[in-house]
Amino acid sequence: MDHGGNQGIVRRYFAATADAARTGDLEPLREIIHPEFEFAPHITGGHEGLEFIGFEGLSSFIALQAETWESLSAEATEMRGLGDAVVALGTIRAQGRGSGVRVEEPAVWLCRFRDDRLLRLEAHAARDRGRVAWALAQAGLPPGSFDAPRESGEAAGSTD
Repeated sequence: MDHGGNQGIVRRYFAATADAARTGDLEPLREIIHPEFEFAPHITGGHEGLEFIGFEGLSSFIALQAETWESLSAEATEMRGLGDAVVALGTIRAQGRGSGVRVEEPAVWLCRFRDDRLLRLEAHAARDRGRVAWALAQAGLPPGSFDAPRESGEAAGSTD
């Protein structure tokens, strides 16, 4: 099932979850996620600290998000991988259901794989270099693997 290695699996996962949010059809996710899939969303909607297990857990999470958000999308713009791990950087964008409030949050995803399927996905806010560095370390990647988001108040274009 190799469609671009583990990074390709991550791209397919994001595309399939976006489609599922729009159409309600979650079935394509079954071939992407491992039967023992774990999703740990440490970012949005009051689900911090909760984990959603398996296809049923992911289905529950998507349903809960639909109650909170009129629209919700995640876009991975950069990825680095090593062995059974991929770290992705990107942005989560959402619009509140009822309130209409728009949210845009930098995010980092730590992904693990087994048998050419996504086994575990941890999502974290990536407002600072510390969270990105943590994800890279967990994946065994060097800290400078890609540019981290700037610290609050740090001038654009500055380098370490």
